[in-house]
Amino acid sequence: MQINSIQNYNYTKTKQPQFKSAYPVYHWVAEQGSGHYAVAVTPELNKALQSKLVRLFNRTSRLANTLLGKELIEKLKEKDFGYKFNQVVRSYYNHKGGWDGKFNPIGYLITGNDVAPFDKEFGKDIGKSASISPKINGKRTSAEYNTATTNYKLGGLHFVTNPEKKIKDSKGVEYGLHTKFEVRRSKTGKIKSYELVDIKFCPETGKENPFVKLGYHQNLK
Repeated sequence: MQINSIQNYNYTKTKQPQFKSAYPVYHWVAEQGSGHYAVAVTPELNKALQSKLVRLFNRTSRLANTLLGKELIEKLKEKDFGYKFNQVVRSYYNHKGGWDGKFNPIGYLITGNDVAPFDKEFGKDIGKSASISPKINGKRTSAEYNTATTNYKLGGLHFVTNPEKKIKDSKGVEYGLHTKFEVRRSKTGKIKSYELVDIKFCPETGKENPFVKLGYHQNLK
């Protein structure tokens, strides 16, 4: 489906646009040149791929200075007004995400004017409490740290699933961001890297949803 118009901004009482957005991200991976993409379902791989995406859109990776990187940045700006007018992103990871009969998003992208309030509300408390918490068996342990991480898990999920922050088209259909990564291997077959080759916003429901098109789900409502 061609996306003709995506609107992801809300208006205040003075009709001034609030350029904010938060939406799910789905990572698809294929062997180089095969064209056979499958969705990444583990938190570990999703976080690794998401970090590459975030570095690109924050322009802190080598890819950002390449022709491909610049094209991908422009593709995001075309559909995400939050990013277009404030080009900063960060991730949220859903601890309940993964495959369970259907795919529940693991990673979300927060962009534009939503980044600073998200960091202030959830990120800073984790960092502050981690700095004063003792480590036991390699893990930070304190009441403050446990509270901050729980706030992030629960409050953060509510933040990124807020309907007002969704990317939607002119008919109100919600969209998620889908990526394509290719595996690069050494001559011995060892994985050297995962390279981002494309991104696309796709509807969260209906026959044009990639999970439906590829047979992961019979239908999404």
